[in-house]
Amino acid sequence: MTTERTDLEALQRHMHTAVKGLAPVHVVAAALGVDAKRLAIYHRMIRHHVVAALQTRLGATTALLGAGEETPAWERLLAAYLADCPPSHWALGHAAGAFPGFLAERVEAGDATGFHVALAELEWALYTVNRDATRLPPHHRAYVEGAPLALNPTLQILEWPYPVAAFLAAFNRGEGPAVPTAPGDPELVLVFRRPASGNPYFHAATPALLFALKMVHDGLTVADAAAASGQPAEAVQAALADAVQQGLVLALA
Repeated sequence: MTTERTDLEALQRHMHTAVKGLAPVHVVAAALGVDAKRLAIYHRMIRHHVVAALQTRLGATTALLGAGEETPAWERLLAAYLADCPPSHWALGHAAGAFPGFLAERVEAGDATGFHVALAELEWALYTVNRDATRLPPHHRAYVEGAPLALNPTLQILEWPYPVAAFLAAFNRGEGPAVPTAPGDPELVLVFRRPASGNPYFHAATPALLFALKMVHDGLTVADAAAASGQPAEAVQAALADAVQQGLVLALA
């Protein structure tokens, strides 16, 4: 049993070396006594798996880094990612999960910028929100004064010193937006799954939406929120109605 376990562990180490590209496939094949062409299939399969996950889940980020054109810089980055962050989850999309953190570690070396990191974090948040198993109300209800309200349980609030939401929206529309070259004012982005469609969505936070979220979080009535903020009740109700319409706040009855 001990010998069999040792042999299996050695085989696994060799396979990891091959699929991660830590040594040439023909060298590993020789050590294992197998056909190099057949072993190369596994190396290509893992690489294709990771590239597909990155370009599917982090399409805007990887496009900016040269994935579509297969630039030398992208190939070096991909090789480093495969070596440093091999996939470990059964779900295919999760192979991209470590990429935002990986990019953050490459900023100082000049392989990525803070904006690339922020964009990757937003795109990954959209994926995780989409995968969130939380059940939302099956029917979207409009805001009615006095109805019980709750925050959308899939909501994530993220902050970056870049206009990430506007960039990704423009990129998704095919507009080819300019890439920010330096950080600026902080931006809050709301990422959530819309109850009406079940699809992930992102929205740059506005003062009115943040006000509505805090009001619902704190359990304030319209009258209390109006008194605390100095706004007329109509403005408070309008903020709540918009938050419900967006799907950030759920009208439960």
